[in-house]
Amino acid sequence: MELLARFEIKKKLAKELVTKVGEQHIRENIKYVFEKKPNIEVSNMAEYIIRAIEEN
Repeated sequence: MELLARFEIKKKLAKELVTKVGEQHIRENIKYVFEKKPNIEVSNMAEYIIRAIEEN
């Protein structure tokens, strides 16, 4: 949840995501976003990360 808070994802949503998909899934998707997509322009990083986590 601390990792998600760094991206300004609200605590309630962070809890829901951790419960729904698990910490490992969240870490893998955040890593993917930053390793595989470093050159993309994202206007809202929190929204992009949430979408990546939910859609894997």
